[in-house]
Amino acid sequence: METDLPGDWCIRVTDNGWTTDEGSLCWIKHFDNHTAHRTKGSYRLLVLDPESYHSTDFELYCRAHNIVTLCMPPHSSYLLQPLDVGCFGPLKEAYGEQIEALRHGSVARVTKLEFLCAFKTAFLDAMTEDN
Repeated sequence: METDLPGDWCIRVTDNGWTTDEGSLCWIKHFDNHTAHRTKGSYRLLVLDPESYHSTDFELYCRAHNIVTLCMPPHSSYLLQPLDVGCFGPLKEAYGEQIEALRHGSVARVTKLEFLCAFKTAFLDAMTEDN
């Protein structure tokens, strides 16, 4: 399957589907590399949901690289996270349309590659400057 997925995407899986210390540290380094040059000022803010688990090494890395972590209170994301409505709602809808199109094309089970391609298309459709 030919794809035009971005070369800088980082994908990591675990045996049980849960975040690991190693995976979190890998992710924050990737985040740092892709956001440091866009920083206006000295610090960046990373808002985390309360279910996120991050190790001491993760927090130490953030402090060393001027990334401030803010963990939202439990059961408050619908109040405190405007991205849920303005961005992730349209993304969910656009992704659903992509999966529906695959189903109409006789795809019974979505592969990881099909997921990534569908997600990329949905992301580009849904994430606009307006939202």
